[in-house]
Amino acid sequence: MNRKGDISLILLVLVAIVLSVTALFSFASFSNSFKGDSKDRTSIITNLIFSENYGKENLKFLAQQSIVCSTPPEICSLPDVKSRLQTFAQNKADVYEGAKPIFGKVIRGEFDFQSMNSIYKLEIKDISLDAKAGSNEISRQLTICMQFNNKGEYIADC
Repeated sequence: MNRKGDISLILLVLVAIVLSVTALFSFASFSNSFKGDSKDRTSIITNLIFSENYGKENLKFLAQQSIVCSTPPEICSLPDVKSRLQTFAQNKADVYEGAKPIFGKVIRGEFDFQSMNSIYKLEIKDISLDAKAGSNEISRQLTICMQFNNKGEYIADC
């Protein structure tokens, strides 16, 4: 009789039993708790959204202060608006840690401020917002673009 296939058949059965036992062990030891991971991810996303909204709302206020130069509304020149915006952003940069990348770009002058037909356009490109919770981390790239009238009032996003 030919017994060459007996050894491979026995090994195949043993490997199948080992894999089955391993699978059963992993099913039995699984804890079914995703709550901690989910809470961390929710916290990260909430922090990113808050950082973006905080930065945008403060930029609206700072741009309004920068466009209007004096108590009787007088419009500043474009170079003055840019330098005033940078100065005002320096005062806001340390208030909330999550919005530092937004105000940092303004402070370093990495933004566009244009004026066309009494409409001002503020654009900040390639802002990188980061948030961490536990071992999870999310990084988000965004561009902020806003339009203001000659009174410094926010009109719309670009």
